[in-house]
Amino acid sequence: MSDSSRVYLRRGDFGALAEASLLDGVSLDAVKEAEALWQPFLVQALEQARAAGAISFDLPEHKHWDWLRKARYALVRQNFRLLGVVCDGEMQGLMILRTDHTSRLADTLGEPLVYVDYLAAAPWNLRGLAPVPRFAGVGRVLIGAAVQVSQSLGWSGKTGLHSLPQAESFYRRTCGMQDLGRDDNYDKLRYFELSTADADTFLQGGSR
Repeated sequence: MSDSSRVYLRRGDFGALAEASLLDGVSLDAVKEAEALWQPFLVQALEQARAAGAISFDLPEHKHWDWLRKARYALVRQNFRLLGVVCDGEMQGLMILRTDHTSRLADTLGEPLVYVDYLAAAPWNLRGLAPVPRFAGVGRVLIGAAVQVSQSLGWSGKTGLHSLPQAESFYRRTCGMQDLGRDDNYDKLRYFELSTADADTFLQGGSR
């Protein structure tokens, strides 16, 4: 059974606020429904963009992610949590968290944190695939949820993740995460982390 809380997204880039539900404990059926909507939109949008020469064949970098397979893996493991954001009756974003990682920051080295294993917004919310995203703020809502999970576990909001190159600016600038550099042991992706102070600033609306 999932826990649901009220959150808000913004329609388009600067449109009205839209009430949404943050689900902590997304079901496999809900992921199936999301994939059934996400994949056809993604395929069509990529075909149209490529035909128009609008974007690279490599965008978005997470287009190959199989959320159904990831969900099946996460839902049977103790240290994983699957969260999602629903608005207008459709899944607007999904995130998988892990609670078996530790901090890499000097001041909190080795202390437990919440690790964001995977995070993605629905393809119609991605600039480049949609002329105007249906909803903005999905990523912020999900990172905020990760911070709150960390707080609920007594870990003071500490949160870490490895970022795909396209998302580095989002985590660095919008979320205010500290960039600890490339990780040679994780596909050379850059590792980012929120300290307790960073997490408090983020939840208070800081960093953009």
